Amino acid sequence: MANNFNKAKSTLAEVQAQAESDWLQAAQLLPISYGDADAGRVTQGAAYGFLTKLYVYQEQWAKAIAAGNNVISNNAYQLASTFDINFQLATENNPEILYSLQYEGGWTTDDSPAWYHTPGGLGGGAFMKPIQDLVDEFEPGDPRLGYTIFQPGDQVQMGSTVHTFAQGDTRLTGFAFRKYTNFTDAGDMSQSLNAPWLSFGGCVLLVAEAKIRSGQNGDTELNAVRTRAGLSTKASATMADIMHERRVELAGENERHQDLMRWDKANLIDLVALYALDRGAYKPGRTFIRPKHYYFPIPQREIDLSNGVLEQNTNYTE
Repeated sequence: MANNFNKAKSTLAEVQAQAESDWLQAAQLLPISYGDADAGRVTQGAAYGFLTKLYVYQEQWAKAIAAGNNVISNNAYQLASTFDINFQLATENNPEILYSLQYEGGWTTDDSPAWYHTPGGLGGGAFMKPIQDLVDEFEPGDPRLGYTIFQPGDQVQMGSTVHTFAQGDTRLTGFAFRKYTNFTDAGDMSQSLNAPWLSFGGCVLLVAEAKIRSGQNGDTELNAVRTRAGLSTKASATMADIMHERRVELAGENERHQDLMRWDKANLIDLVALYALDRGAYKPGRTFIRPKHYYFPIPQREIDLSNGVLEQNTNYTE
């Protein structure tokens, strides 16, 4: 019936099948790249990158590797020379960024990732804050730490002035995410910085994971990311190496929880025990109930509006 939006919930398999079909078609229809005037538009690399992620979540390793190699083997997509380039206004749509939400000051209000990550002392909302546990995850000498996180004593260039970052700038943990923070020439927080959702680096790590979990060697892909960071290479890399690398490479990019859940489903980690750890005042132990917390609850208002056509997710009706 036309205009009937009261639809029953689709199954996970149905949603994944539709996503696969859409991305496969997009990969055939989208151009490999655009000119500068259209930088930021969705490309073939984005389609193959999202397919890679989908297949990793489905544990379809051969398909994940094939899709990822369509990105890796194409010279239009590559790692930026240094990690920080991905989070600077002048270079935000570089060849490493496969897909990002495009922001522009004046068109967006206080809802950009810059607002949510930039600390209050530097003009933002500072809702997202790293803790010591994340800082400690970075290896000594890893430049991604300085590019990713503000620490007390860091010098922050705000337009023509330099601000010394202090714990009071964050109100809580003493740390803040640097990768989403840029400033205008006047020294104000800029909301023009894009929000990367998928990068060449992230895609490379997915291919490395697919290879390792299918009994192959993923050193080449993993070490491409580590070499860019100036770190020593790994030999016979393990899933522990992948877990570490994804955490530091993608810190603050909303990948961690989803990674942890899929690794928990595969019995690679114990997410219940991991979340129960008390990491201090700003991250006390939390309760994770599987399989309930693999999904969010459907808002009761939406269930009511559907006259019961929508059904609540498992274990939320107790």
